[in-house]
Amino acid sequence: MSGYVVYFTRSGNSKRIAESIAKNTGYELVTLSDNMDWNGLLGYLKAGYYTMKDKQIAIRTSVEVPADSKVVVVTPLWAGGAAQAARQFLATRPVNKTCLILSSNASVAAKLPNRENYLFVGDIVKKLGNEEQIVSAISKRLVD
Repeated sequence: MSGYVVYFTRSGNSKRIAESIAKNTGYELVTLSDNMDWNGLLGYLKAGYYTMKDKQIAIRTSVEVPADSKVVVVTPLWAGGAAQAARQFLATRPVNKTCLILSSNASVAAKLPNRENYLFVGDIVKKLGNEEQIVSAISKRLVD
């Protein structure tokens, strides 16, 4: 194994995408979690608020991810950027060893500093139907 696929999910979409990337690359699948309840309308609103205000939350991964390892981070798009847990995890990673996949229903990430410095950034947008294309592109890039 040569890397990790770290995912954070509220609805299960990011998990499905991460599982597909892990299967295609042989990277270890890692769950990123926090102790927050993001369910329902209140959870949705709270998620946007926490992300817009960059409120710090406690995060943890299901396995230790070495600081110098190559990672793919799969996260939903919240308030124009990565979900807060993913944003905090990304802050601990060198961008030149990090690939980022953002999933949403209708838009791409507007708030992504240093986008060009990541190994790969993919915006999976449900209304564009581009999930298969982005998963294939990142998998090919990581395996080659």
